[in-house]
Amino acid sequence: MKLNVDGSFDSNSNVGGADRLLKDMHGDCVWGFNAKFAAQSPLHAETLALYLGLKIAKKMHCTKLIVVTYSITLASALNDAVELGITLIHHEDRRDNGVADTLAKEGRKKAVLLFFEE
Repeated sequence: MKLNVDGSFDSNSNVGGADRLLKDMHGDCVWGFNAKFAAQSPLHAETLALYLGLKIAKKMHCTKLIVVTYSITLASALNDAVELGITLIHHEDRRDNGVADTLAKEGRKKAVLLFFEE
C-alpha cells in the first residue's frame, strides 16, 4: 500500500488542513480523507497529516507501507528513524499530485477543528 499525506497551513489563522490517500499496488485509491486542525507551522501540519494517515494504515492492518510526503524536512527526519518499520519514505513534489494538495487546502476550510489526545 502507498500512503500519500499532505498538510496545508494558514499562518494568519494557525489553521492546518490535511489529506491522506491510501492507494493499492495499482495506484487505485482505496481510502481518502481530509481534515481541519490547529497547527503551529507548515511542518506541524505535514506531521499531523502523517500521524493521522499512519493511524488509519495501522487500523487497516497494512503490513507493508510506502509513505509519500511533500515535505523534504519530514521525509529526511523519518528516513533517519528506521525503527519505525516503514518500507520507504521519499519526498515527492506536490505538483505531481494536485489532488492531494487540493484536498489538504479544502480540509483547512472545514468547520470542525480536530484536536489530538494521546
